[in-house]
This record gives sequence, structure tokens and C-alpha cells, in this order.
Amino acid sequence: MQKVVFLLMITLFTACDNPFKNDEISGSQRTLTGTVKTDPQSDPVKVYVWLEGFRVGTLTKSDGTFSLTLPPRSATGSPDGVYNLYFYCGNFKLNTIPIAVQNGEFLYNDYGIDGKGRLVDTIVMISTLNITNRVTPQELDTMQVKKFSIRMDAFSSMPSLRSVFLPNATDSYLGAIYYKDTKTGVVTVHKRLSGPGGNLKVQIPQSGKAWILIMGSQDLPAQSGPFEIYSHITPDTTGVPKALLQDLGIDPFMIASSYLDFPIIQEPALLKMVTQNTSPQ
Repeated sequence: MQKVVFLLMITLFTACDNPFKNDEISGSQRTLTGTVKTDPQSDPVKVYVWLEGFRVGTLTKSDGTFSLTLPPRSATGSPDGVYNLYFYCGNFKLNTIPIAVQNGEFLYNDYGIDGKGRLVDTIVMISTLNITNRVTPQELDTMQVKKFSIRMDAFSSMPSLRSVFLPNATDSYLGAIYYKDTKTGVVTVHKRLSGPGGNLKVQIPQSGKAWILIMGSQDLPAQSGPFEIYSHITPDTTGVPKALLQDLGIDPFMIASSYLDFPIIQEPALLKMVTQNTSPQ
């Protein structure tokens, strides 16, 4: 009788001492799925989901969902434990939640994960910086292109100032923009030739700041469009893990077409090329 009681006490102690309760590891729990939304915007595109320790990451899909898979246990030396799962978008507040890993697998039915490996709660990203682009005029005659202008407006969505960098820019003029052909997806880079070449650091207040870029026919891409136009603006990455940015593999300061793959949400300007027949009828 005493032996039975002793064994029972050991069992209870072990169960209470185990931080990974409700463990239902079946041998295939290496994938985690979930949904990310942005507030107040509705577009959830380009939020980078990254797991520290294992250094695996993925971008959300167009509907805000993601799927993250752990590498084989033999490929990582990360021990069992609770790790931060990061959700990063340059002009939104960095979000994190704890995720438990045991025996190289996610711990289902615990730490906010259901029995099918899905996050129980939707992750909500809070906007800290609003970026809008405008082009005037919105339609250009291909037979007689006149000068047109690109304007980027940025304002802080929070009471505090928001630091940003603009490569090759000045206090008034944008340093670089990107034309994205909406039919082909081809991206054309335009860099202001007279720019200083460095990274201009600016504090964005709630009242906002604006930059412009005057364009001419020589600045139009070879494609016929129509185009989405984006400005090159890089939010301050202070507080973001360096390993996260390294694993993302995109230099947000480099003026190159890869910049449009960087996780940042901005409203593009829309530019349409038209041909007007001015010959007499």
C-alpha cells in the first residue's frame, strides 16, 4: 500500500512540474497556421511572421493567413521551451506572442494553439504610420506627355513622432519611386539623379509631412501600364530583432526593385497611359 502511494506522489509531482501541459505530440506537429489583420486598415498583405530561436519566417498571404513550419529537429540546436513569435510590418507596431516547442514540434492544445495547429486568436496589427501616394495628373497622353508630379504624404497614426528614413531624398523631394505594371507585375525603379545619396532621417508627426517628385516623359518606364506608384520610405527598425531583418533578406535602405517585397503597407498612386486622337474627323 505504501509503495502505491509513493508512486502516485511521484506521478503527481511530475505532472505539476511539466511546463508543457496538455501535450498531444503525434509526430507531425511541426506546422503552425494563423490569421493576421491590420487595424485600422483592412489590407493584411506583407506581414512577416518570424519565430526566434529557430529563425524561420514567412509572409502572410493576400487573405492574411500564414503557415509556418519548423525545420527538422536534427537541423536545429534549439532546445525545448517557450519562444517569441514575431509579427512585423514596417509601419505597424511590432507584435509578439509566446509559442511553446517540445521535441522539435509545436505544442498543440496549449499556448493559444488548438488541436489542429491553428492560432486560436486572430493577430491584430496596430498602425503607427500612414503612407499615401498621389500622382497628378492621373492620366497621361502617350502622344504628348507633359510633366507630372508624384506626392507622398506620411503621418503618424500615434500621438508620438515616428522616425523614418528616405534614401537619396531631401526635406522636400523624394529620392526614389517605383512603377509597378499592374498587368505584368514588372517593377521599374526611378531614382532622383540629383539626390544626396544618403539616408535622410525624418520625424513624422500626426499632422504629417509631404514630399514631391517632378517627372517628365524621360522618366516613364518602357511598359504601357497602367501603373501603381510607390515611394521609397523606410521606417526606423529600432526594437526589431536584427536576426529577423537578416532572415527577411531584404535591405530596406537599398534602392532596388526588391524593396517592394519589404513588409510595409502604403497606398499607391495610380497612373494610366492613354492615347487621345486629336486628328480632325
